[in-house]
Amino acid sequence: MNEINFPKGLQVDTIPINFSNGYIGVDTEIDGQVFNLFMDSGIPVSLLKTDIPSTIMANEVVNIRDINGNIYPFKQMDVESVKIGKIRINKSDNFHFGNLAINGFMGTNTLKLFVWKVSFIDKHIYISRDAKYFEVSKDKGIPFELINGYPFINATINEVPVRFLVDTGNQHAGVIINREYTDSLLVPVESIVRWRSKQNHQEFFSQHHITPEIDDYHSYSLGNIEIGDQLFTDELVNFRDIEYNLLGLGFLEQFDYFILDYPNQMLYFGQRQSKPLKYLLEVAENLNSVGVKISYDSVPIITAISSNLTEKRIDINDTVVSIFGQEIINQEMGFFNNDYIDANYGSGTTAYSIRTPSKHRTLIDNFNLNIVNKQASISIKKGDTILNFSLKRHYAALKMPDFVQSYFPDHRFVYVSNSGDEIKDKNQGTKYLYYVRPLPF
Repeated sequence: MNEINFPKGLQVDTIPINFSNGYIGVDTEIDGQVFNLFMDSGIPVSLLKTDIPSTIMANEVVNIRDINGNIYPFKQMDVESVKIGKIRINKSDNFHFGNLAINGFMGTNTLKLFVWKVSFIDKHIYISRDAKYFEVSKDKGIPFELINGYPFINATINEVPVRFLVDTGNQHAGVIINREYTDSLLVPVESIVRWRSKQNHQEFFSQHHITPEIDDYHSYSLGNIEIGDQLFTDELVNFRDIEYNLLGLGFLEQFDYFILDYPNQMLYFGQRQSKPLKYLLEVAENLNSVGVKISYDSVPIITAISSNLTEKRIDINDTVVSIFGQEIINQEMGFFNNDYIDANYGSGTTAYSIRTPSKHRTLIDNFNLNIVNKQASISIKKGDTILNFSLKRHYAALKMPDFVQSYFPDHRFVYVSNSGDEIKDKNQGTKYLYYVRPLPF
């Protein structure tokens, strides 16, 4: 199966990135219909929603495990034709179908057929059968090994060897590693922030709501990561119960592009940029917090509590009725409405970017993310009682980058000092620089 038809004379095909919700979306034509699939090297097989039509459905079942350890069954399906850009794959048996909340994922069994260059800065993906057309130097590449369909690279954190799964479907900044490494990485205890949160099982792998459970324990710190001949200092390290250590899209975004050369099993980094905006956001939320996280629901609740919280009367699922003295409930609709602008970020699909965040979102952003505020006030409803608290921000990350960057504009400004300087290069594309406000000490 998998009869690959690469047009004669075409060495490299080019398709725009459909940057949907921060994931790499690849518009894929399946039996005449176009679907946006997330490029996910962290899934061994390609997955589709149940209601996408297929020609033949086989009985083979593949179990897919998500980051929380939940297992979901998918059945194999055969399709007559898969088209990615100008490249056609006939008689493909790479796809499995199941209960997904999105169109699907393009997994390793499809990705491994080609060389993929993902260019963030010019918003395109380049596909070839040979890495030589990207003018790569093999001595600059990072070898990876395919194990059970996953690409793994060798690296170190604080000089301790760690094997990472390169997961383009994981958009978190920094890396995620098994918390068994907490002691071996010699991270000072005072620099680790431990969290208890409301784990939400409703992700991409289910269309149905599953009641969240309060059983997710994880920690954050900073570490120095070495990959090949490159050193990455003060990277965000998330310790949690996972099967594989993950290096995801949020880490790769600090380059203008990356190349996954599956035929030769090599990973190439492009020109190094500054740390991504999501790094600053996740450091603020997880290391330099006031000890709790608030949801963005119209009536917010407490979703996570850290080891830095000294106030014992606050608990997960508590209802938040005011933030910084501003009442949340009994507000007019205008209080909750964002001002949107259309932004075409890929292949004709219109995304919506927030031009001016709502008063509701700005309040919660300021509480969760604004590292300049050394204290934050909050009121919580417990039964018939309203309790008022003034929470002190704890700074576990004492050094922030001077600026961060994003390849797509972000119009929430509570944690940076400007609205994002647009940097254009006629040869490379566009990115946005955000200058970080200094810490208040």
